Amino acid sequence: MSNNTMSKKVEVAIKHKSRYVDRLFTYLAPDEIKLGQRVDVPFGNGNKLHEALVINIVSEEDIKRGHEESSRAIKYKEITNIKDQTPLIKESTIDIARWMKEQYMCSFFEALSLFLPKSENTAVKYKRILVPLKTSDEIAQYKDRQRKNAKNKIMLLEELIKGPVDIMEIQDAHKVILSSVMKVIIEDGIAIIQKKVEYRIPKQEYRVNKKEIILTEEQQSAYAGISQNLSNGKIKLLHGITGSGKTEVYIKLIEDAIEAEQSAILLVPEISLTPQTIARFKNIFGDRIALLHSNLSEGEKKDQWEIIEKGYADIVIGARSAIFAPLKNLGIIIIDECHDDAYKSEQNPKYDTIDLSEKMMENYEVSVVIGTATPTIEHYYKAQRGEYDLFELKNRVNAKLPEIEIIDTIDELRHGNISLINDYIKEKIQKEIDEKRQVIVFLNKRGFSNSLTCLDCGHTIKCPNCDITLNYHKNGNKLLCHYCGYTKKYDRICKECGSPRLKEIGMGTQKVEEEIASSISGAITIRLDRDTTLQKGNHEKLLYKFKEKEANILIGTQMISKGLDFEGVTLVVVLNADQSLRFPDYRSYEKTFSMISQVAGRAGRGVQNGKVIVQTIEKENEIFGYIKENDYKGLYENEIRLRYNFNYPPYGTIIRIVSSGLSIDKAGNTTEKIKNAIDFYSKKRNVEFNALGPTPCIIQKIDKKYRWQLFYKLENQSEINLLKNIINFILSEKRSIIIDKDTTISVDINPRNMM
Repeated sequence: MSNNTMSKKVEVAIKHKSRYVDRLFTYLAPDEIKLGQRVDVPFGNGNKLHEALVINIVSEEDIKRGHEESSRAIKYKEITNIKDQTPLIKESTIDIARWMKEQYMCSFFEALSLFLPKSENTAVKYKRILVPLKTSDEIAQYKDRQRKNAKNKIMLLEELIKGPVDIMEIQDAHKVILSSVMKVIIEDGIAIIQKKVEYRIPKQEYRVNKKEIILTEEQQSAYAGISQNLSNGKIKLLHGITGSGKTEVYIKLIEDAIEAEQSAILLVPEISLTPQTIARFKNIFGDRIALLHSNLSEGEKKDQWEIIEKGYADIVIGARSAIFAPLKNLGIIIIDECHDDAYKSEQNPKYDTIDLSEKMMENYEVSVVIGTATPTIEHYYKAQRGEYDLFELKNRVNAKLPEIEIIDTIDELRHGNISLINDYIKEKIQKEIDEKRQVIVFLNKRGFSNSLTCLDCGHTIKCPNCDITLNYHKNGNKLLCHYCGYTKKYDRICKECGSPRLKEIGMGTQKVEEEIASSISGAITIRLDRDTTLQKGNHEKLLYKFKEKEANILIGTQMISKGLDFEGVTLVVVLNADQSLRFPDYRSYEKTFSMISQVAGRAGRGVQNGKVIVQTIEKENEIFGYIKENDYKGLYENEIRLRYNFNYPPYGTIIRIVSSGLSIDKAGNTTEKIKNAIDFYSKKRNVEFNALGPTPCIIQKIDKKYRWQLFYKLENQSEINLLKNIINFILSEKRSIIIDKDTTISVDINPRNMM
């Protein structure tokens, strides 16, 4: 761009991986520059071009206040190119990205990039349309002059009389090639070829019958309460038991937004897991819906984003990242199954979707509704304190909650019975199959078999400092806490009862399927796990087969624990129910309750009552009492006391630092050096932070990289801000001194995944 056009100064955030570059830089720009446009700028000594985003247009007032000018003359570089005709994001969005940078310790551009178009390098797909240049009568007269044996030409002209013709569609329908015929028609001035963008629409294999929505009295009360308070600046928590009809309330709220000429976002934990939800909304809202989720191809993602951006869709259904969809006049964000860990990003920026939605509520003046049968302890705590508005659905729609039976299998293990499913459960499954009903068998795989359980008393060894399970490390024959580093020698004796019979316990879905096939007469199984759903669309196809009763037993893990509504399912079996209790995580009780309650909710949704059988070796554990009675409030009261005692969220904030590198020593040494540096800089501020660790991560090696971790538990915001500032200082200004080469650092605030 020429010098005489560069009359404005702008501040930009540069797209760059280095933390050294994570600040704003000033460039000269032309008058037409706008906030939120992407530009190319020369950067560094070599003036290599980098993409950047215009964050601020510097005003004369800013300059006078010394905002970016110093007493000496500064020669500013000029932007090289403006990449977008119109701004991609607005000022309120930039404010959200700035908040994300501070909250989640990511770079400014990492936060901003979440709001930018996806898959831009993917080619645009076009279709060829033959558009008539003559009237229908003129084309008919032209057709009548053709030879009678020119069948393809006559056929095409007949289609053209009706209007524009999609060439590929006509060729496929008639199984012909029309290129030579089209050439003649075009040369004769009858029509012209036009290219039109063809949007790639995700296929929908799953279908449900369309039903009129008539709210029950309880649903109507919740809907009315939410509607009347939508704009009061608080998140609305809809706490409804499984089968209570939360979806119907969501639909009504979205209908209201559309009627008010607003747009809406509905988030689900992972869209591929909830095909029934999509089918229901498609039945009601049709082509107004765009989908955004990880199972889409790059071309589909690009096209769905453009459909939203151009206003062709005003409802977005998607997984976590769909919250960044470029909708116009956003009115409401609804987050279903809000307890799910999938709403916490595992990649930078490591944002929490519910917290982010609250910030968007403030900046965009949108309404936020979150719903679940099993709220997180943190969300329910906020509802109890009045920070959220709480609405409850305590009854199922036209059905009863299933009866839950807890089965103790510890005796069978003691006597050497290693069968995955006990005889009592097999009898119950056989009875349902004989009665032409359907069964879901859920295998709890959340957890690791390197935790040890006593076969005589069911006791699992926990850390005295953290109230989480100790993991058994065969190398060194020790028990280790992956939070605080507490270690004890493993002497093979249960401290609770003195038994020497401590055992690692685990199983897999394939073995469960084999055992069912060999022991249940008439069993037709569908197994839903990573192996059977690798191919795109397989998950949806398999669930649809089960819905159509092509199989009578569905076997799976977390994939079948939520979002499914099969009227034919009368029995749900939960295997290995206590496995997640042995996971070294302070949320293990909450997650176990949530998981089993959610999968139990798949039973008895039709005319016949449902039953749930939970197989465990810890029958007397208090968690199973809460599950059996569907007593969420009892669980909450117990958990909130423990959170208070150990200063876990919501009373404290956890900051987790993970070092990963090709060498186990470098990863460990780097984590130790970070801890020492934090100690040094905090003491200079007369503050002392107590570290938990460093310790190896639970999964110590991923993708050929070794991983070590460090935890901090903090109480007040000033401490949190100080520690964040120290960490940022270490990762930028002191990086070359403290962090070993080829070692990467990840920081997570209140992590949901402790792996």
